[in-house]
Amino acid sequence: AYSRRPQRGDAGDRAVDYLRRAAERDPKWFEPRAELGRILKSRGRAQEATAAFEEAWRLNPNVPGVAFNLAELYRQAGDARAAGLSK
Repeated sequence: AYSRRPQRGDAGDRAVDYLRRAAERDPKWFEPRAELGRILKSRGRAQEATAAFEEAWRLNPNVPGVAFNLAELYRQAGDARAAGLSK
């Protein structure tokens, strides 16, 4: 919810913090990691976003949005794994 609020001050940082805590509370839940990846990607934190999306993908490799975002980050980094995810 914090990530959807008007961007003021610390809203993005609070969203990241809450999503990290949600991921810790339920280690098998992919969604907090996927949303964390989206926020970090939008903030230009590509390495952290990649790690979050990789973890989300490991937990649930059937989510097209995770595959799309992870493939895009891999392409930007010149990582050959992008081609496999794009399929």
